[in-house]
Amino acid sequence: MHYRRAASLRARYPSPHLSLGRLYLDRGRPREALAHLERAAALEPDDPTVLIQLGRAFALLGRAREAEGAYRRALAAKPGAVAALNNLGLILAGQSRAEEATAELSRGKGTQFDGEMVEIFLEKRLWESPSQAEDTAAVDEDLGRTF
Repeated sequence: MHYRRAASLRARYPSPHLSLGRLYLDRGRPREALAHLERAAALEPDDPTVLIQLGRAFALLGRAREAEGAYRRALAAKPGAVAALNNLGLILAGQSRAEEATAELSRGKGTQFDGEMVEIFLEKRLWESPSQAEDTAAVDEDLGRTF
Protein backbone atom coordinates (compact mmCIF):
# COMPACT_ATOMS: atom_id res chain seq x y z
CA MET A 1 0.00 0.00 0.00
CA HIS A 2 1.35 3.43 -0.96
CA TYR A 3 0.41 5.10 2.34
CA ARG A 4 2.39 2.54 4.33
CA ARG A 5 5.45 3.09 2.16
CA ALA A 6 5.10 6.87 2.43
CA ALA A 7 4.74 6.61 6.21
CA SER A 8 7.88 4.48 6.47
CA LEU A 9 9.93 6.68 4.11
CA ARG A 10 8.73 9.94 5.64
CA ALA A 11 8.48 8.86 9.24
CA ARG A 12 9.26 12.36 10.49
CA TYR A 13 6.32 13.95 8.65
CA PRO A 14 2.74 13.79 9.96
CA SER A 15 0.80 13.76 6.67
CA PRO A 16 1.44 10.12 5.64
CA HIS A 17 0.49 8.97 9.14
CA LEU A 18 -2.64 11.13 9.11
CA SER A 19 -3.64 9.80 5.70
CA LEU A 20 -3.07 6.19 6.70
CA GLY A 21 -4.94 6.73 9.97
CA ARG A 22 -7.92 8.20 8.12
CA LEU A 23 -7.90 5.31 5.67
CA TYR A 24 -7.98 2.78 8.51
CA LEU A 25 -10.79 4.71 10.23
CA ASP A 26 -12.82 4.80 7.02
CA ARG A 27 -12.33 1.05 6.68
CA GLY A 28 -13.57 0.44 10.23
CA ARG A 29 -10.15 -0.43 11.63
CA PRO A 30 -9.62 2.06 14.49
CA ARG A 31 -6.99 -0.03 16.25
CA GLU A 32 -4.68 0.16 13.23
CA ALA A 33 -5.55 3.83 12.75
CA LEU A 34 -4.62 4.72 16.30
CA ALA A 35 -0.90 3.93 15.93
CA HIS A 36 -0.59 6.20 12.89
CA LEU A 37 -2.69 8.97 14.36
CA GLU A 38 -0.71 8.93 17.60
CA ARG A 39 2.48 9.21 15.52
CA ALA A 40 1.00 12.13 13.56
CA ALA A 41 -0.05 13.82 16.83
CA ALA A 42 3.45 13.35 18.25
CA LEU A 43 4.87 15.10 15.18
CA GLU A 44 2.19 17.83 15.07
CA PRO A 45 0.76 18.09 18.59
CA ASP A 46 -1.32 21.21 17.85
CA ASP A 47 -2.79 20.22 14.49
CA PRO A 48 -6.59 20.23 14.93
CA THR A 49 -7.14 17.90 11.97
CA VAL A 50 -4.83 15.29 13.45
CA LEU A 51 -6.40 15.68 16.89
CA ILE A 52 -9.94 15.32 15.57
CA GLN A 53 -9.03 12.10 13.77
CA LEU A 54 -7.25 10.86 16.90
CA GLY A 55 -10.42 11.60 18.87
CA ARG A 56 -12.44 9.59 16.35
CA ALA A 57 -10.13 6.61 16.78
CA PHE A 58 -10.33 6.79 20.58
CA ALA A 59 -14.13 7.11 20.42
CA LEU A 60 -14.49 4.11 18.13
CA LEU A 61 -12.34 2.09 20.53
CA GLY A 62 -14.58 3.05 23.46
CA ARG A 63 -11.91 5.26 25.03
CA ALA A 64 -14.18 8.23 25.76
CA ARG A 65 -11.87 10.10 28.13
CA GLU A 66 -9.03 10.05 25.63
CA ALA A 67 -11.40 11.07 22.82
CA GLU A 68 -12.62 13.97 24.95
CA GLY A 69 -9.01 15.04 25.57
CA ALA A 70 -8.16 14.92 21.87
CA TYR A 71 -11.22 17.00 20.95
CA ARG A 72 -10.45 19.55 23.70
CA ARG A 73 -6.86 19.84 22.42
CA ALA A 74 -8.21 20.36 18.88
CA LEU A 75 -10.48 23.13 20.19
CA ALA A 76 -7.58 24.75 22.03
CA ALA A 77 -5.67 24.83 18.74
CA LYS A 78 -8.68 25.96 16.68
CA PRO A 79 -11.54 27.21 18.90
CA GLY A 80 -14.26 27.03 16.25
CA ALA A 81 -13.47 23.55 14.88
CA VAL A 82 -16.99 22.30 14.15
CA ALA A 83 -16.14 18.59 13.96
CA ALA A 84 -14.40 18.80 17.34
CA LEU A 85 -17.36 20.66 18.88
CA ASN A 86 -19.86 18.15 17.51
CA ASN A 87 -17.84 15.06 18.38
CA LEU A 88 -17.03 16.37 21.85
CA GLY A 89 -20.73 17.04 22.41
CA LEU A 90 -21.55 13.48 21.43
CA ILE A 91 -18.87 12.05 23.71
CA LEU A 92 -20.23 14.08 26.61
CA ALA A 93 -23.83 13.05 25.86
CA GLY A 94 -22.70 9.42 25.81
CA GLN A 95 -21.30 9.90 29.31
CA SER A 96 -24.64 11.27 30.59
CA ARG A 97 -23.21 14.79 30.70
CA ALA A 98 -26.12 16.40 28.85
CA GLU A 99 -25.53 19.98 30.03
CA GLU A 100 -21.91 19.95 28.93
CA ALA A 101 -22.89 18.27 25.66
CA THR A 102 -25.48 20.96 24.98
CA ALA A 103 -22.93 23.69 25.68
CA GLU A 104 -20.41 22.22 23.22
CA LEU A 105 -22.99 21.55 20.51
CA SER A 106 -24.40 25.06 20.97
CA ARG A 107 -20.98 26.55 20.31
CA GLY A 108 -21.26 25.11 16.80
CA LYS A 109 -24.53 26.93 16.08
CA GLY A 110 -24.37 29.33 13.19
CA THR A 111 -21.58 27.47 11.42
CA GLN A 112 -21.87 26.01 7.95
CA PHE A 113 -22.41 22.58 9.50
CA ASP A 114 -25.04 23.67 12.01
CA GLY A 115 -28.33 21.90 11.78
CA GLU A 116 -28.01 19.06 9.31
CA MET A 117 -24.63 17.71 10.43
CA VAL A 118 -25.37 18.00 14.14
CA GLU A 119 -28.74 16.31 13.63
CA ILE A 120 -27.10 13.47 11.69
CA PHE A 121 -24.58 12.96 14.50
CA LEU A 122 -27.29 13.08 17.15
CA GLU A 123 -29.62 10.80 15.22
CA LYS A 124 -26.83 8.26 14.77
CA ARG A 125 -26.08 8.45 18.48
CA LEU A 126 -29.76 8.08 19.33
CA TRP A 127 -29.90 4.67 17.66
CA GLU A 128 -26.61 3.38 19.05
CA SER A 129 -27.75 2.72 22.59
CA PRO A 130 -31.06 2.93 24.44
CA SER A 131 -29.31 4.29 27.54
CA GLN A 132 -27.82 7.09 25.47
CA ALA A 133 -31.13 7.90 23.81
CA GLU A 134 -32.39 9.70 26.91
CA ASP A 135 -29.24 11.82 27.09
CA THR A 136 -29.46 12.64 23.40
CA ALA A 137 -33.13 13.56 23.77
CA ALA A 138 -32.20 15.90 26.64
CA VAL A 139 -29.56 17.55 24.46
CA ASP A 140 -32.06 17.92 21.61
CA GLU A 141 -34.59 19.47 23.97
CA ASP A 142 -32.03 21.94 25.31
CA LEU A 143 -31.04 22.91 21.75
CA GLY A 144 -34.68 23.19 20.69
CA ARG A 145 -34.47 20.40 18.12
CA THR A 146 -36.98 17.75 17.29
CA PHE A 147 -36.72 14.75 14.98
